[in-house]
Amino acid sequence: MNTKCCYINDFVLRKYISETYKKESLLLGSGYEVVCALLMKLLLEEIYKTECLIGFKTKQTYDRNKHNLITSTKQCKNFFKNIEDKDTLIDFSISPIHSYSKKRNKIYAWTFQAKRFGRFQDKKDTNGLIEYLFVFKRKYAKTNSALVIFFDGHKGINPEKVCHSKKLKDFPFETIFFIDTNTDKTGHWYLKMGQMWPVYGYNAYDVYKAIKEGVLENISSKYK
Repeated sequence: MNTKCCYINDFVLRKYISETYKKESLLLGSGYEVVCALLMKLLLEEIYKTECLIGFKTKQTYDRNKHNLITSTKQCKNFFKNIEDKDTLIDFSISPIHSYSKKRNKIYAWTFQAKRFGRFQDKKDTNGLIEYLFVFKRKYAKTNSALVIFFDGHKGINPEKVCHSKKLKDFPFETIFFIDTNTDKTGHWYLKMGQMWPVYGYNAYDVYKAIKEGVLENISSKYK
């Protein structure tokens, strides 16, 4: 027996989100974490051209030979209410479906920790984000996970300045994804996503260069 995680496909997670949250609570409540997970899954599928599953750690233990897949919104609601392990540094993981091995019961996973920036910070600009991230240097040890910053209100962020800030030298997360949601004058929502690598000095426009040089492969781990 061993502790594992449960996997959810995007169809089930989309339905769960639509049935559970209003748009406002996605920004103000903990719902932003599941939205980050869904968006990161779609982004990695676009980058690597392969179908992926979203994983969340569970407090329960399962048979070693059992692969745990949530297939309904009822199961999904029960999982997030009663079974999800929230006492972990990993908020979610993204796993290529074809990486799962029944024989070894292992699956390759990119792991992520999600944080929110903007609405509840005094300084909402680039310098404010740098100060916000600087705190993580004292809070976290070096990790193989990636950080996801969910912007819920800011005054303009310069990714290049963030990447080259001396304050973020030896940053514990090798890469930072950011998700920016906003509304236009007609009330329609739009989305912008990008990536920063403070450790390497790359900004959001160096995505394919970082992939080519193997940076993304450094943010992975394997669940057992």
